[in-house]
Amino acid sequence: MSDEYLVEEARARRRQRLSPRDLVVTGLLAAGFVVCAAVFVAALPWHHSLSSLTVAALVAAYALLSRVEFEVGPGSAVPIQLAFVPMVFALPLPLVPLCVAAGYLLGALPEYLGGRINPTRGLVLVASSWYSVLAVALGSLDGRPGGDRARSARVSVRIRRRELADPRAPRVRAFA
Repeated sequence: MSDEYLVEEARARRRQRLSPRDLVVTGLLAAGFVVCAAVFVAALPWHHSLSSLTVAALVAAYALLSRVEFEVGPGSAVPIQLAFVPMVFALPLPLVPLCVAAGYLLGALPEYLGGRINPTRGLVLVASSWYSVLAVALGSLDGRPGGDRARSARVSVRIRRRELADPRAPRVRAFA
């Protein structure tokens, strides 16, 4: 099987609804993410003031970068770290996971509105935001106000780099 065939097959699957099993698993992962992100917003201290303009700009940047896909066999990779790292430094840490999920969903909005992707696949995007939770958790564990944001960003970049390098990693998805 050629890479071109796998890419075309993966693109065709985007229009299809998730299988019942995938829907259950991905739905549980997405729901778990939303619960965890909500707990972060409610329970973790906010050491930065919130600027609506900054949030909007970073979520928009994340959305734009999520639309740039490098297709690798049946999966793809996106350069979202270029927006994620600034999010870690510029936004209140508890808000970062929700902004990541919002950026993913906003980036895919044109495909959803145009009918090129089945709406159930939005759960895949939300579930793909889990990497941001670890970075925020690690940054929040440090006793300093705002946590150790540099360490959070480095850890997140390493996690994403390993996921992209490992062909078995769940983040390099077959366009689920």
